[in-house]
Amino acid sequence: MKLKVAKVVIGLISVFLLTGCGSTNTDYKGDTSYFRTISNEGNGKIVYDTRTGVEYWISYGYSHVLTVLVDAEGKPLIYDRREEE
Repeated sequence: MKLKVAKVVIGLISVFLLTGCGSTNTDYKGDTSYFRTISNEGNGKIVYDTRTGVEYWISYGYSHVLTVLVDAEGKPLIYDRREEE
């Protein structure tokens, strides 16, 4: 009986520790000086980092997910800023 209680307590502690390991940084406020929008899509938008040119997908919904876009070789897509001129 004590072994079962110990296993349950250890399991609960593990769950609490693992679920508390997320970032609570909510500083992203859309198109700041770091990101510029390339295009708006149905459920998100494509942006690029103004410092590096790397393109990202930002999804809309319950939580915003930032995903780097890559080419066929797995390298990050770099936005050609000449298109803005």
